[in-house]
Amino acid sequence: MQSQKSSVLETEPGFHPSGKDYLGDCVAAWELSLKTKASRQFNSAVTVDADYLADHRVAGQVIYPAAGYSVAALATRQFFPSLDRKGLSLTLKNLRFRKTLPLSKHHSISLQLCYKPTRREFTIYSKNQTLPRSVTMHAFGEFGEAGLRSGQKVEELNEIKFRCQDAVDTDTFYRNLRQSGLDYGPFFQRISSIRLRRKNNEVLTKLNAHPSLLKSKDRWAQHITLLDAAFQSLGATLPIEDLGLFVPCQVETLRVLNDFDSDLWCYVRLTKFTSRLVSGDITLYNMAGQPLVEVIGLRCLKFRGAHDRASM
Repeated sequence: MQSQKSSVLETEPGFHPSGKDYLGDCVAAWELSLKTKASRQFNSAVTVDADYLADHRVAGQVIYPAAGYSVAALATRQFFPSLDRKGLSLTLKNLRFRKTLPLSKHHSISLQLCYKPTRREFTIYSKNQTLPRSVTMHAFGEFGEAGLRSGQKVEELNEIKFRCQDAVDTDTFYRNLRQSGLDYGPFFQRISSIRLRRKNNEVLTKLNAHPSLLKSKDRWAQHITLLDAAFQSLGATLPIEDLGLFVPCQVETLRVLNDFDSDLWCYVRLTKFTSRLVSGDITLYNMAGQPLVEVIGLRCLKFRGAHDRASM
């Protein structure tokens, strides 16, 4: 399959302040409005009827992925020129996933991102349309300073490939995740190969966008599912006996360096592991070895239930 390039900062065609957008099979109305001089908002309706979201199950329940909040925050750049500077990277800092968002086909959930330009801070809330007063905060963070986009680093990726030689069967990996409570359907099983160097707590995985998402050109869903697969790759650094139900709770820095591709190499280095916490750093490369995205300080906690503060 030929790799297709698209910007990780882009959402679906037609995404604009007063237009409509599509999340899989779900029609979502997006709006941009000024609430105060310091606070701007846009909304998206989300339901589990979108096929790819139904493939993301944690402890037996469909949960909106942490990667979805990350992509939503990156999309904010379309509305603020100070965040959309050509040739410069976009950085999220101190990203926290506060609470899970369970989804049900019986309820329509709206997501709202509130951005404060003066502080460069954002917060993401959800609202159950059948319960008007039910508002929950799920994630928050801030935008860092933009930097120059990265150049080629082919040698670095080649060195990683040389170090990571021990192959792991992906079917076995996803079966072990399922037994731990992370039940991913085809849209979220985007890891096609796993190569380890257990001695140095390193793993190199290959990620591929789902064919139907490529055909539909659903870039929003592509980016969510691929970034989620990158987060999943942190689990591949752990021995089977230590693989538990860990979900993202924090990202120190997420930096977009170059446009996204549909085929990616994902390099992960485990930095800390306890019975309650797993943390590591991630770099996504295209097939030519060019770095595209850096995730520094991804932390995952043991999941305790649908109302845990962590969110995957």
